[in-house]
Amino acid sequence: MGYNIIDFPSRRRSMSQNGSEIGFEMKHSGTQRLFEYWSDLRGGRSAPYKSEVTARGIGRTLASNTFVLENLPDGARRFRLAGSALHDLFGHELRGMSANAIVEQDQQARLRSLLDDCLAAPAVCVLQCEAHFGSSDAIKVEILLAPLRSDFDQMNRVLGAAHVLNDSIYDVAPAPRKCRITSARTLDFAGPNQFDADAPLPGFADPVSSFDFESHSLSAIEGGAKTGEPRRGHLKVVKD
Repeated sequence: MGYNIIDFPSRRRSMSQNGSEIGFEMKHSGTQRLFEYWSDLRGGRSAPYKSEVTARGIGRTLASNTFVLENLPDGARRFRLAGSALHDLFGHELRGMSANAIVEQDQQARLRSLLDDCLAAPAVCVLQCEAHFGSSDAIKVEILLAPLRSDFDQMNRVLGAAHVLNDSIYDVAPAPRKCRITSARTLDFAGPNQFDADAPLPGFADPVSSFDFESHSLSAIEGGAKTGEPRRGHLKVVKD
């Protein structure tokens, strides 16, 4: 299974699956754990389905820093889900808001380009960001962006997380906050795969439950009548 690193703008280096080799180091353990969870779900495919991502799989602690973005038909990207730690970090509720809500205005085009790469390649992006609140102080934030497929095989979701790297400054900084992207690395998937790139993983008998509630259809079960006998209805009208 092959991987390539894309440094902005174009330099590439190989790396291992756990993301720990030089050129794509993830500084926060939470970033690394979410990447490993996403990578395990992906298997040999280009990206896992959104329905395969579960709160139980992510874990309660990691889920508080996790978000899901949706790519809408008009090109806008909005938060579908956002953990409680993100409310504390950015100073307001992100769910339903544009992805631009977490970056400064002059950074919005760059974030849009990174999300485009994430969904089109598909690719995983790791962003190093700073949220300034004083003359020199800044909260350092690491953000992960990883693509997800819808149940209709459209690459239109992004699983992500944001983690603070310097908690001592974060604890005293005022909110709300917006970030500046100081660096970004993109991990695309190159080379031969041992699985069909877009086929569901085999070998699992039970479906994986998702964040979203989905109603189950009803099916009729026939039986009880002998061959050749006329079938009788199960219901009858009772008159008073």
